Amino acid sequence: MLANGRNLLDTHGMDESTKRTVQVNVKMSEDDFALLLGAANRRWPEAIISNSGVLLGLAKIAAKRILETTPECKRKR
Repeated sequence: MLANGRNLLDTHGMDESTKRTVQVNVKMSEDDFALLLGAANRRWPEAIISNSGVLLGLAKIAAKRILETTPECKRKR
């Protein structure tokens, strides 16, 4: 479950101990954000997470998958 303005209570595997030190502001369409919320609800069905938690969690998963599966990314690391 996702909610605006609520604390991050249950993340089902998201790293809660990582300190966030870089701020990023994002503007997107309502349709794009609805797509991300749908993905987050499927990934973490019982979690209550903030909008930024949705973006960070999904972006981190996608970035790891890209780096693990893309040959040219593996060579650059």
